[in-house]
Amino acid sequence: MNDIPSYNARALTLFLAGSALITMSALVTSFPLFIFIAFAPFFALLDFSWSSKIYFVLLASVAGLLTEIVLYSFDLNTPALTYIFLITALFCSFRIAQQFTQNRLNKFTLVILVIALEFLLLKFLTQTDPFFLADFVRYKPEWTRWNMYTGYLGTSLWIMATNLLMYQAIFKSGKVNILFALIGVLSIVVPILYSLQLENDTITKQEMLNAYSINPSSLKNAYTPYGELISRTGAWVSILIIIFTLVRIKTRKVAR
Repeated sequence: MNDIPSYNARALTLFLAGSALITMSALVTSFPLFIFIAFAPFFALLDFSWSSKIYFVLLASVAGLLTEIVLYSFDLNTPALTYIFLITALFCSFRIAQQFTQNRLNKFTLVILVIALEFLLLKFLTQTDPFFLADFVRYKPEWTRWNMYTGYLGTSLWIMATNLLMYQAIFKSGKVNILFALIGVLSIVVPILYSLQLENDTITKQEMLNAYSINPSSLKNAYTPYGELISRTGAWVSILIIIFTLVRIKTRKVAR
């Protein structure tokens, strides 16, 4: 890298932009649109060269991002710290896996892994009220009435997938991609408009926790057949992704 200071300055800019957006998402709970672009700078950090010290910048960036989430929850409890540790490890592990698989892992893979991780947190930390990305939109229940089919964590997928589109639109090629920008905007607007047409109530976090607790309480009948369909499916798909990655890494070592 010929211009390391400039290179790391761009990384710092991405970090500060992502941190500012995630902070705004936490503060403006009545209209949480910032969360749909807040992760895009962190996706962009994954594109930096492995040979640079940017790996450690990425680690610090994700840790900083998740510290904002803890501040958002106003409670530095064990589940929040667990979420910080696991998501930070996931981002860094994904970057390492990209290196070993010669960047054959698409970033949508990371989206799936995040959703799968949230499902595991739901299954194993149900009683501790863990934090989920979907919580950023919990104060706008009229936006997510469709989650009776996807599950509460379907909102987490919505957030992450839209952020990936925004990354493609703004950061991927160094200039704004109008097509991806339009798709990104539609990915925000269309689900909201569809939700506003529905008459049922949204599935709340507490109802999800009740459904997956040891002693379930009363649930909405429409939610029962589906449960956390999106995150549960993501967990199964992530197993295949991990197997593929391990095979790819093993094959590369044998080829040497």
